[in-house]
Amino acid sequence: SVDGFVTLVEQCLAQASGLLKDGVYTVEADAPANGYLYTLTLKVENGAITSVVWDAANELGEYKSYLSSVGKYVMTEDGLTWKEQADALAAFVIENQSTEGITIDENGKTDSVAGVSISVDGFVDLTEKALKLAASGEGADNAEEPATGGSASASSGTEIDAISGATVTSKIGRAHV
Repeated sequence: SVDGFVTLVEQCLAQASGLLKDGVYTVEADAPANGYLYTLTLKVENGAITSVVWDAANELGEYKSYLSSVGKYVMTEDGLTWKEQADALAAFVIENQSTEGITIDENGKTDSVAGVSISVDGFVDLTEKALKLAASGEGADNAEEPATGGSASASSGTEIDAISGATVTSKIGRAHV
């Protein structure tokens, strides 16, 4: 029987949930890399990471997630798109509630997440910065939700909180890009 184990895990998770402060934390790279400025938005609910969105915009405001999903940012013909790899990294962090376990080689690559061949050192750095903010609650934005995996979420019939790729946020009919 695993009932005792499950109970202990639930108790540990309940204790750990107080370590991160609820809110939405957005961090940005210090400088562009290869023409793209990377950002990461991490959402914490009930002390747990529930969303991670990592993306990068070029000088024209075009996001890698969008460009890769429409075939304009192709890395390989047969591998995962950049967006799919970014989503896999995000899923790893949500599942593990940290970046622990993502090992990075001297080229900034990892074998820790299946299908990921992109450089992940920037992702890990930004995630750790966001986690530091979440530990203190500093810089939390509780009014906005991050863009999530290509889906739009609506809180009422006239408001759109986020659209991934375009990273559009709208409140009461006004769009901000």
